[in-house]
Amino acid sequence: MWNLVTMPGKTIPLTNSNSIKSYRALVNTVRAAELSLDLFKVIADPLKRSVLKQNILNHYFPTANLSQSKRTYSSSIETEILHDPTENYVRKVQQKLSEFPKELKEQELVVHSHTFRKVI
Repeated sequence: MWNLVTMPGKTIPLTNSNSIKSYRALVNTVRAAELSLDLFKVIADPLKRSVLKQNILNHYFPTANLSQSKRTYSSSIETEILHDPTENYVRKVQQKLSEFPKELKEQELVVHSHTFRKVI
């Protein structure tokens, strides 16, 4: 999904467990990160970025209280379900899913399905 680009002539110093030695080592060796087109599309879209952010937070901080951001995203889905004509809602979801990387499609479907069941 991304590739770290090092400064000319530098390599990233790693520990024995293949993790970066320190933040300073990262700053001193990495010039940029190249994103895959799929990841770029997700980050560029505010709703998709919100889903990605939520998935990352849920994965790395599963016990944190993040209910506010969950409500915000699910409430936008709820609004679409309640106020969009069926054909329009289905088209939007299909379009959204076609642009998601494979890894996020299932999670997005779960969010939509849960919200749909809650609303209906």
